[in-house]
Amino acid sequence: MISLDHRYRQGGPPQEILPRCFTSPPHGTLLPRRILLASPDCERVAARGHFLERYGYEVLSCCGAPSIKRCFKGMAHFANCRQFVNLIICDVHLLDDALAGFIQSGQKQPDFPPLLLLAEPGDSQTNKYLHKIKHNGTLESTADAHGQVLLVRRWAPY
Repeated sequence: MISLDHRYRQGGPPQEILPRCFTSPPHGTLLPRRILLASPDCERVAARGHFLERYGYEVLSCCGAPSIKRCFKGMAHFANCRQFVNLIICDVHLLDDALAGFIQSGQKQPDFPPLLLLAEPGDSQTNKYLHKIKHNGTLESTADAHGQVLLVRRWAPY
């Protein structure tokens, strides 16, 4: 799992950091599908990231709100960001007007990756920004692990 928080702390604009992180050569002979996992809970990000890695995905993680915003801002400027990331999984509690704006401007690009939201069942925060951004599904913490992997594979198949 690659931590983008660490890369952003080292400095540099997203236009330099994103290509360096996302174009690093994958290990093995098959090209893994890359997932950007953004959540303020670092422990859950690590657990979910390692879980997805067991299924063959390469996971890029962001836990800090400033890093996440810089990452989305950088992705919104790349017309070909789908070559860097195949799927974005974002915690619904991270969404604010600025982040929703970055996602919305990125989604205007035809190659912007699909977006899944992490949410709790019946979470009111889920509906707050749905009119601004398009999402392809919701991963709920109470759902079984197999169902979550099936949803991820639907949007980032091998």
